Amino acid sequence: MAKAGISLRSLNETLNRVLNAVLFLKLLLLGFLRYHIVLSYYIVVLYLHRVETKLQTLEAQFTDLDSSLQKLAQKFELQAEMLEKEMSQNTPWTQAPEESHTRRCLSVEHTEHVGTESVPEVAFEGRGYTEKLTEWKVKVLMSY
Repeated sequence: MAKAGISLRSLNETLNRVLNAVLFLKLLLLGFLRYHIVLSYYIVVLYLHRVETKLQTLEAQFTDLDSSLQKLAQKFELQAEMLEKEMSQNTPWTQAPEESHTRRCLSVEHTEHVGTESVPEVAFEGRGYTEKLTEWKVKVLMSY
């Protein structure tokens, strides 16, 4: 029995050592899991911070683009108003384009006629040539 008692005693000590080792491993595992959970939490927080920073950057770019878009829209509205004013001032030309086209054609024929006949006549008159030339330019400009 003594041998059985010793063996039971040694078996009991061995079981206690194994139990202590299992508890120690359990604590290590829980510590590792806690460490892993904490590490994962910090990684997630880091990525969230990066995503938030990127989102803020994109938001700033969007507001900048939006303000640029509004400025361009205002410029286009201003140009449209200016075009409308110009069109309202030039209504005779816009209402009768055929008439203005015939006037231009007639004035071009007239300038060709005036240009070929009047330039050789005054070519050697000096000052008279420049006066005649300016008259001719005025006629051409007035015909448009």
